[in-house]
Amino acid sequence: MKVTKENYFDLLPSLRLACSALKGSSRRQFLGQLALDIGYGGHTLVSKTFGVGRDTIRKGISEIESGISIEDKFSKRGRHKTEVDFPELAESVKQIVDGASQTDPKFTSTRLYTRLSPREVLKELKNRGYELSALPCESTIGNLMKRLGYKRRKVAKTKPKKN
Repeated sequence: MKVTKENYFDLLPSLRLACSALKGSSRRQFLGQLALDIGYGGHTLVSKTFGVGRDTIRKGISEIESGISIEDKFSKRGRHKTEVDFPELAESVKQIVDGASQTDPKFTSTRLYTRLSPREVLKELKNRGYELSALPCESTIGNLMKRLGYKRRKVAKTKPKKN
């Protein structure tokens, strides 16, 4: 049965069920073929009823015409961690914070405590020759310090044992 503008809305529940079972390239090709079957105005009609962009439908049509499926790059999405974008920055932060940190006084955890705030670390990085415009913000430096194993806390003195 060929899909046309006249019978499109009658077939819509079945088409939605079929579309929901597909992912990635096969879903794009399905939507592109559906738009081609409808003809004039098919891009807009399919994009509105299925909630996809018209660029997705164009991509599906080009996949159908070329016969080559475009690979989805899920691993390329998102933001990189600071250590990936600035590998030398993590080492510099570690050198700065190591001088002002100590281990847990009771030795109950392996966490390192530091008295330096992310703002102070940024100032020290600027003194070491980094440009402020090239450095990440304070909260990012704080997150980096947490990932490196440092916790901001006043450096505690060990209390002597009572007799």
